[in-house]
Amino acid sequence: MSNLTTLSRAELAERRRQLRWKRRLRALQAFWRLMLAIALTGGAIWLVTLPGWVIRQSSQVNIVGNELLSVEAVRALLPLEYPQSLWEIEPDAVARSLQAGGPIAQATVKRQLFPPSLTIEIRERRPVAIAYAPVSSLQAPSGQPSQTTTAAIGLLDTTGAIIPIDNYTKLTPSVELPKLKVIGDRNQYRSRWPQLYQAILQSPVAITEIDWRDPGNLILLTELGVVHIGPFDDRFPKQMVALNQLRKLPGNIDRNAIAYINLKDPASPLIQLRQARNLATDEAAMQNADPSQDDWSDDP
Repeated sequence: MSNLTTLSRAELAERRRQLRWKRRLRALQAFWRLMLAIALTGGAIWLVTLPGWVIRQSSQVNIVGNELLSVEAVRALLPLEYPQSLWEIEPDAVARSLQAGGPIAQATVKRQLFPPSLTIEIRERRPVAIAYAPVSSLQAPSGQPSQTTTAAIGLLDTTGAIIPIDNYTKLTPSVELPKLKVIGDRNQYRSRWPQLYQAILQSPVAITEIDWRDPGNLILLTELGVVHIGPFDDRFPKQMVALNQLRKLPGNIDRNAIAYINLKDPASPLIQLRQARNLATDEAAMQNADPSQDDWSDDP
């Protein structure tokens, strides 16, 4: 019985010794882990503060995704001064600056350590039309000719966003401006512009001008002449189909004598002639004609 008690006390003492050693070992390990973390942190701070992590010139800025604008033009838009520490550059701030009302719709800026550089991926705003506004709604410059009724206010992209023309002509002088013109108050048509532009893209008849000054009567300048659409609504695709069918106008109708084509009702297109004496006859002929047929009539 005495031997058992002695052995048990010896075992307990050994276990206590082992526990004390394990606690010391864990404390030592924790100490070295802390020292390693401090060393790594200090090393990282030392590395990033080295003079080598500096953007010294614009050639260290890589531009990706540009199509219309040159690399030099995009670099010229950057709010950077050289030389500048790589770690002082805020990628989000640079991206916001590029996207602020200019020709760039979206930008992503990333730092690169080896070698020190910036990579900027952009998505450009693609201009598809020139926007004009009535001079009465603008501050007309001194000496403006009295016959001028509209003035260019910028370029439109596919979403209806306005882009200052200078952003393209100054940055990339060789850029070709779009041929399509849009006249009117942009605030009135901006929400409908994406839908209208997509429909125009699908139209087989070339359209070079859109007059939206009167929301109740959209006027198009097409290869067939002036076309009155009426208010822009869901009938527009059918109106474009009817316009394409008007290519089959009879040969005895002088296109130069047509003042405009009335497509407010795509099922019953009308022709307005410049000579008032022929107006009634031609309107009657158009009402009785089927635009899908070739046998149009224009009786004098």
